[in-house]
Amino acid sequence: MGLTTTLPSRPVGHRVRELVAASLLLAVVVGLAGCGDQERPSEPPEAEEPAGWQPWRTSFHGGGADDGPAGEENRCVAGTAAASREDDATPQPSRGTAASRLNCDGTGFRDETLRVRDGAHLPKSAKPDRASDFARRDGLAFTVEMKESEVERGALDSVHTVRALDAETRETRWSHDVRSTAVRDGDTIVGDEATRVTNRPEDGDYEDWSAHSAPGGDVVGWDARTGEERWRISTPEHEWCAPTKVADRAFVTCRDEEFQGGRVTWYRWEGEGDPELRRFYRHKEAESDDTLPVGIDDGDLLFLPAEGNEFPPDRRFGDLVRVDPQSGERARQHLPSKAIGTGATPYLVGGKLYFARELTDHRTRLVVVGAEDGEQRWQATTSLKYASAPAVAAHRDEVYLADPAGRLVAFDGESGAKRWQTTRTPARDGGTDPGEMDARSSVTLAADVLVVSAGDTVFSVSPDDPEAKPESEHRVKTG
Repeated sequence: MGLTTTLPSRPVGHRVRELVAASLLLAVVVGLAGCGDQERPSEPPEAEEPAGWQPWRTSFHGGGADDGPAGEENRCVAGTAAASREDDATPQPSRGTAASRLNCDGTGFRDETLRVRDGAHLPKSAKPDRASDFARRDGLAFTVEMKESEVERGALDSVHTVRALDAETRETRWSHDVRSTAVRDGDTIVGDEATRVTNRPEDGDYEDWSAHSAPGGDVVGWDARTGEERWRISTPEHEWCAPTKVADRAFVTCRDEEFQGGRVTWYRWEGEGDPELRRFYRHKEAESDDTLPVGIDDGDLLFLPAEGNEFPPDRRFGDLVRVDPQSGERARQHLPSKAIGTGATPYLVGGKLYFARELTDHRTRLVVVGAEDGEQRWQATTSLKYASAPAVAAHRDEVYLADPAGRLVAFDGESGAKRWQTTRTPARDGGTDPGEMDARSSVTLAADVLVVSAGDTVFSVSPDDPEAKPESEHRVKTG
């Protein structure tokens, strides 16, 4: 299937001649804990809070556990007012989103919208944005949907549809069938052309059925506003190709197997009106974790090949690979694999690689590596069990993570020293237990404020006063 990363050039060769690689860009939210009795680092700058913000807590009840995100972490993602542009919701380099709304998932609730300043719940009729929207622009919201009704009738010719919706009313403005996915590239929506479904069940039973599609098909660009076709690009006829978004740049990836397995080739496209694919990278191994990049730094795609093609929890990382999409030139840099250990999850943030690994007692160990030299900067282990992925506030040089009950810890981003840890358990249900397959908590930054989704509860606190009790509380019935 197409790769989407749901998460952009200076040439790499230039940097390779200077040093192995420039600083890595790492988009992370990583879990950490202080190591030992380190000297307390200098205080960060005073937190900047959204206008009118006060600590708040919102909890949900009435929904079953199955109503929450299946197999995902709890999460909150930026939303905007109906008239806002997508760019307004983009996080700033040094702090969190400036959006006025957050779309959140948790235990027993899905895609509920909360106001950032006070946690007030916005009913579905009043909330134009959805966490499932992959982009917003000029009053339109874009989403890819499975054609479930047609699947149930067994009448489908294609499985997915990309839709442009009025961001306020959610009325469809235009739609096109796609094989698997679509992304936004400027004022163009790029999708993979729908191809023939090859495995319709002979007995007509579509329950627990997953579609397989024929290879080939073009990559098509549509005008984001009108849906009119702007261009199309032919792809290799025996491969499955799809647009792939990495940071703010769009590429095309092609597999020689439809799903897992097979090698992946990366392309960029060039030209106006009648663009052509330009191949710049092909992974050496099939079924390798380096098929997905960790991010982009200085225009270069960054990959972390898994040694021996292992998958979690057994994967190991020994090298960092960066590839210049213009020239295809690449550089490989060794990492401290022994310290990183087995089964770590990598994140790229602000020139550092954060490798988070769950220990046998379910605490989290974080190893931080410099992108310029691949050398370990520090490591820390949390006392919190089943920690979330961390959130990094570059502006304050702090890293945060939460446990399933909503307890928080903060670490100095330069030394790894623990700055503070809370004892309150804000989740009304006491937190979920990821050991029983429940979703882990999440931490999101809104300006410098921390927004945590834990179990059936979403709450926000300032990192300057993380133990503060909520000044406004809301209890929302779902289902």
